[in-house]
Amino acid sequence: LWTSNVVCVNYGGAACSGVMNLNVGVGSALKSVLSDGEMVFVAFADRVLGVSKPVVSWGSATVNWSWTLGTQISSNICSLSQDRIFVGADSKIYVIRKWDGAILYERAFGLGNNGCAVSGGKIYLTTSTGYVWKLSPDLKVEGVANAGSAVTTPAIDEREGGYIYVPRTDGVLKVYDLNLVEVGSVNLGSPITYVVLGPKRGEVFVAGEGGNYLYRVTRAGT
Repeated sequence: LWTSNVVCVNYGGAACSGVMNLNVGVGSALKSVLSDGEMVFVAFADRVLGVSKPVVSWGSATVNWSWTLGTQISSNICSLSQDRIFVGADSKIYVIRKWDGAILYERAFGLGNNGCAVSGGKIYLTTSTGYVWKLSPDLKVEGVANAGSAVTTPAIDEREGGYIYVPRTDGVLKVYDLNLVEVGSVNLGSPITYVVLGPKRGEVFVAGEGGNYLYRVTRAGT
């Protein structure tokens, strides 16, 4: 999103509730936006913001806190628990308290942190160096898998015990269990950038590079 505005979009064809200008300068690229129902968290450049839920409209929303991390945000924002979020930057990873922005944990992790997903309080972090890391809520390493090539933002399906879908930028979709044991893979033949869960068990949708492709992938036997 190449804008300094956050736009609220209503479902069902209703008009947009409003636009909030973050006053971060025209052209600031929003890296990630996450809402937990009470607050909206926004990451761009080297900053993370916590924005209060508006009482009347988005025009009345206010920025509760803002952190300049000093290193470029490179991952999406993940909700770690009721009161904590996780975000990865180029050279560090952070656990931040939601309501006041306090940095509870930080760790040097200069591995090209590309994306995160959370299950059972555990953080699964993918990197441009081709690894998937399993981290505790206080950022201790509990496991690692070598995906063989640069990987982007993962998705976790907690149905049937839990599976982690990890898209590689070379077109291979890797699947792991929650202990990072590989259980399958498929080569889609072209670069892929994003994966989201489908409504059915064992079903995911994968976006191709540049928005030119959309794949529906199902696990054998589902």
